[in-house]
This record gives sequence, C-alpha cells and structure tokens, in this order.
Amino acid sequence: MKAERDIERKIKQKEEEAQRLREELFKAEAYIEALQESLRLIKKTSNTADGNGIRPGSMIHKAQEILRKEGKPLYVGDLLNRMGREVTKMNRMSLSGSLGTYVRNKQVFTRPAPNTFGLIEFGNSAEDDEPPEGFGG
Repeated sequence: MKAERDIERKIKQKEEEAQRLREELFKAEAYIEALQESLRLIKKTSNTADGNGIRPGSMIHKAQEILRKEGKPLYVGDLLNRMGREVTKMNRMSLSGSLGTYVRNKQVFTRPAPNTFGLIEFGNSAEDDEPPEGFGG
C-alpha cells in the first residue's frame, strides 16, 4: 500500500509540475507574440519617410522631394512633369486630391494657390508678399 501511495503522490507532483510548465510556456508564447507585434509596428512606422505616414517611393513622397529640391511651391502639372508622369486630367486630379488631403489635415503640404502645392516647412510665403503694416499710410 505504501508503494502505491508513493507512486500516486509522485504522479500528482509530476502532473502539477507539468501544469506549471504548460502555464509558463503559454506565458512565454504570449510574450513572444507581443514582441513580434511590436517589431511589425516598428518596421511599419520606420518605412515612412519622415514619420508623417508618407511611403517612400509614392507619388506624395516624390512630390515632397521635388518641392524640397525646388524650395518653392509648384503647380501640380510641374510636379507631374518633374516626376516623369504624363500631365493628364486624371493624373492632375489624383495628385491634387492626395496632396489636398494633407493640406486639409494641415500636414506636410500647403496650397498657396489653386492646384499649386508647397511644403509647410517653407513657411507662409503669402505673408511675405504683403506690404508691411502701415505701408503707404
């Protein structure tokens, strides 16, 4: 009888140990999944140009690079020409619409004139064109 109880006790101990190990394994797997998700998010955000959500290589990114290079706002047709894209109504509407979304959200781009886009980093050049207060008075 004593031998049976010893064996039953050892079985129960091993079952408890196995259950603890299963719980540790479950926690470790959950931790690994969380780290993998964090890594995916980091990779996703690091694939954007300036942390502003613009994908490198996209037309928006190309427009941003062209405007930075030029240092001044450009008409949408000029942007398309510099991108090597055909200046069609569809291409103009597509690029204007995409850039317009950023303008409405006050992110990255400005629209100083109809179908003309600049960068927020240029500052507000419309104010620079105005005469100083009290001028001519």
